[in-house]
Amino acid sequence: MIQRIHSALKTLSRVRVLVLSNCISVTKDLAVDPVSGLPVSCEIWDLERLYRSMAAGLPREDITIDFEAMFGISLPCVRGPESEGHQSYLVVLPGAVLARLYQDYGARLLEYNVRAFLQPTGKVNRGIRDTLRTQPERFMAYNNGISATVDELDTVLQDGQLAIRQVRGLQIVNGGQTTASLHRAGRRDGVDLAAVSVPTKITVVRRDLVDEIVPRISLYANTQNVVQMADFSANESFHVEFERLAGTIWCPGERGRWFYERARGQYQVARSKATTPAQLRRFSDQAPPQRMISKTELARHLNAWDQLPYAVNSGPQKNFVRFMRDLRQGRGRDWLPDEAYYRDAISKVILFKAADRVVRRSELKGYRSKVSTYLVAYMSRRSAGRLDLGQLWRNQALSPELEALLVDWTIPIAEAIRHSAGLLDVTEWCKKDGCWEAVARLELAMPTVLPSELAGVPLDGSGPQAVFMSPAAYDDLAEVKRLSADEWFAVHAWGQSSGLLAAWQVGIAHTLSGYATASWRREPSLKQAKQGVRIIAIARDHGQLPTLVRHDAQASS
Repeated sequence: MIQRIHSALKTLSRVRVLVLSNCISVTKDLAVDPVSGLPVSCEIWDLERLYRSMAAGLPREDITIDFEAMFGISLPCVRGPESEGHQSYLVVLPGAVLARLYQDYGARLLEYNVRAFLQPTGKVNRGIRDTLRTQPERFMAYNNGISATVDELDTVLQDGQLAIRQVRGLQIVNGGQTTASLHRAGRRDGVDLAAVSVPTKITVVRRDLVDEIVPRISLYANTQNVVQMADFSANESFHVEFERLAGTIWCPGERGRWFYERARGQYQVARSKATTPAQLRRFSDQAPPQRMISKTELARHLNAWDQLPYAVNSGPQKNFVRFMRDLRQGRGRDWLPDEAYYRDAISKVILFKAADRVVRRSELKGYRSKVSTYLVAYMSRRSAGRLDLGQLWRNQALSPELEALLVDWTIPIAEAIRHSAGLLDVTEWCKKDGCWEAVARLELAMPTVLPSELAGVPLDGSGPQAVFMSPAAYDDLAEVKRLSADEWFAVHAWGQSSGLLAAWQVGIAHTLSGYATASWRREPSLKQAKQGVRIIAIARDHGQLPTLVRHDAQASS
């Protein structure tokens, strides 16, 4: 190998050394001097880093609790009336037992909970903490208790009393704040939990009814911390799978990842597990706050890309409901995101965050967040969805040229919003689809030299081939989409009856009419757009369409 490197030395531009180790290395990189003038990088792939790259798809194991084996007790219980698909039991759970379960299983115990621990800063959680510190014997009287579900439950008779010996598939659906508060008080604050009792309802739920019953238990039982509408979707399969992908897919280089906060407060819970400065630095390096994305933020960023800026600006909760409704209707309730969807989604998040930074740095004085949303939506429309998301994922950033293009478009888009609002309040106007129609009509200029993300992207479903774009190609796409569905159908009918369009041109006009009817969810191909422009010119020359004038950025502004 050394001889081979020596013989190829003159043709090399750099040297990259990968060190594989079956140990866990504290050092991740080694500083190496240049060799024969060539830069040398040396990366260590230790056991932990190799595991990250291979961990996708590992199943999660059910939580099985044998109370007799773990705590030397069975839990006396009262069995409720039998019902089809579920059976409930009432239990008084010792506080020390509940704290120990959270110590052993942590967030895995709360995967069906709509929130992770919100820390003892809120009013309710402070009340729980204060009761545990000062009047632990009154905890059961003051606290609403917890609701849990299990897949299976074993009971025994103990002195003539029914008691729970073992449960399988334990999940705390309501009461995550109580559980985490008990653990924190016992472990960190040194509170004696011996006198603490927690009223508990345990429901055995048939597996095929989990998706129906668990969200309702959470909705109807939760009366403590305010639960937002988005919280009730935390356990939907889409978000569970997206969280799994975020935990197993690392950014290029395998050094960091994005953190998906499926349940509110998860990021702070994960961060609080770092008990030493070194662990905290490591967590912050791997999942810094700027790479944390919540459910509502994901919905905001993806809906902006899907050209729904007015829905995004209606508020995080309303927009989230719209996002989930469209997701179910468009892809079906059983659809789950895969790795390709995850990477594309994160790339759109990267674009949105960059647009936010661009708008914040601009001279705009108000409604900046509204402009960010419309800027992303306009990029999606003007690029005809052809932005190379794969490049954004690989670089985890925009090219300077693409960011400069966002800068050029910011003020014209803001002015289009303000002018179209007229006498209306701009903030309220941004919630209307009419605002988007005004912005979408802009034809801001593409630069002569396109950013690399816009210059050429893979053809859909065609493998590694690429189609190379030009400013003229983007202009063709924009001009074709300026006509409404009715206008394209009129051109189609006129061309067919007059004979002034060839049969294949009539067919293209009909196809474009269908695309327009579906709000251009499907983008025309470059050939269709090029021929569509020619068809428009023929129709205009024969008085069938008004003169269409393209606008550059200066004219639009």
